Amino acid sequence: MSRMATIKGAQDGFFHWNHPEYMVEVLTNPEDYADQVAISIHGDGSISEKRLWTKALPAMSHLREIHFGYRPIMAGVAELHSVEHLNYSIAKIQTLEPLKHLRCIRSFNLERATSLRDPHVIGEWTELECLALQNIKALHEIEWIAKLPKIRHLRINGSMWTTQKLQSLKPLASLPTLEWVELRNCKVEDKESIFVLAELPNLKTFISAEYWPRGHLTRLSEMRPDMTINEARYPNIEEVRKR
Repeated sequence: MSRMATIKGAQDGFFHWNHPEYMVEVLTNPEDYADQVAISIHGDGSISEKRLWTKALPAMSHLREIHFGYRPIMAGVAELHSVEHLNYSIAKIQTLEPLKHLRCIRSFNLERATSLRDPHVIGEWTELECLALQNIKALHEIEWIAKLPKIRHLRINGSMWTTQKLQSLKPLASLPTLEWVELRNCKVEDKESIFVLAELPNLKTFISAEYWPRGHLTRLSEMRPDMTINEARYPNIEEVRKR
């Protein structure tokens, strides 16, 4: 058993890598579980190992936070109704349906789930405060985000090699609780929808790739001089024209 710096969506927003406050136990065998509230599950990713964890997880009633390394586990987690933080960092997941009834989820991180069919299931988690998604092809439409009344931090990113595509940011207009929006390597088709961000009273930080018409980030900054955009504030916004 070892310790590993991992993530927790609790303070300042997101997921704090390499922070001593967020050290959790790394387990490779469910027999090593000793009533921890947070664990990181790593192992060889074999089918037999997955079966062991699927059988053992429902009895781990103290768990509030789980991080998965190799093979993601869904069935066992679905029975942990008090779990609050889930991190699937390498996720060959096609559906979130088994997790639909988890009502206490406060932070959720899902990366490289390129085959996911139903990201809208996340809209059922009405306690969600922090959401981070990376390289999810089915994420083109995000109307379901409007069903998350407590969301404070939102990250929708592409990967190093793949640009994430969104239809519009208009669904964010009904989320006054948002404080942080991050869209790295993410291209939005409705370019004018960027200005709904100016209407979000608590939005403090916007991080975005330069996929906007020239002048849009400057105009947004003028509308909300209190907002930090790509680590700058009005009138110091610099825009780069993409070729």
